[in-house]
Amino acid sequence: MESARYGDKTLLEFFKVFLINKASTQLQIPTSFTKFFNGIAPCKIILIDHDGKCWDVNLEKIEGRLVFKNGWQQFAKEKNLEEGDFLVFEYDGMSTFNVKIFSKSGCRKGATPPSREKIVPIVNLEEDSDEFSDKIQSNGIRKRSLPNPKIKVKSVLEGACPSEGARRRSKRLKEEKDKQNDKKLVLTEHAPLQNPHFQIYFDAHWRLEKVEIPKKVIKEMKIKLNRNITLRDENDRSWPLSIISTVNQDRHYFGGGWLDFKQSNNIEEGCQCDFQFVVDKANVAKELLVRVRSKGGLQIV
Repeated sequence: MESARYGDKTLLEFFKVFLINKASTQLQIPTSFTKFFNGIAPCKIILIDHDGKCWDVNLEKIEGRLVFKNGWQQFAKEKNLEEGDFLVFEYDGMSTFNVKIFSKSGCRKGATPPSREKIVPIVNLEEDSDEFSDKIQSNGIRKRSLPNPKIKVKSVLEGACPSEGARRRSKRLKEEKDKQNDKKLVLTEHAPLQNPHFQIYFDAHWRLEKVEIPKKVIKEMKIKLNRNITLRDENDRSWPLSIISTVNQDRHYFGGGWLDFKQSNNIEEGCQCDFQFVVDKANVAKELLVRVRSKGGLQIV
């Protein structure tokens, strides 16, 4: 276990050797590592693998020891943990652990080998308007494949090609749709959406440690989130911020970078922050503008 410097960020790490009889249903955190929680351990944490995939895991105290409990078994199963695997946990100081997994050979373990994946091609000539066919994996996820020249030739020979009149109608509809989209995309690049904002009142300490972006804002404004975004205050100071999303992309949290922003702006229990998204033409969030208000409701400058 060690604490190291990486740029301006302190990394807290510990390692565990995976033993099936001890760690298949729960994993104990080293006792000496618990001091880094500063006396207040989060009830829920997020595990992130090297691909950015996330798992929600409960942190529980059992017989005086902190363990990863509910959610850990699913993580171990999906990562195919085996006897003797070496795991390195990197703590971000809030509620997130980045996990690196190494096999007994000493090499980092990757994702499930492609050979285990069963791909079944599905071809539908009537609906294949964009000349791309779908492929469905055994896990239910669709993949787009490159166009098949033979399929295209076959569709022409069998009379599947639309008539001249149909092509003209299709072109006219496409032009009308493009005009409508152009009206929607009048926004200049990086211009704020109409009222895409939210407020958070930090009425409890745990809210300072685990900040969640309201699902309602993301859904109603159709905002797309990347893994990295910029926090910017009213003095035009900026901080890089990572966005942590759950496996099903249903919930989104502030990750690395929030701690630095919070400390730089003296945000504490009782403060309130107003957040406003800045997006590009595709509704991809580029920045979060932040206005910080003190306990008395006054803006912090």
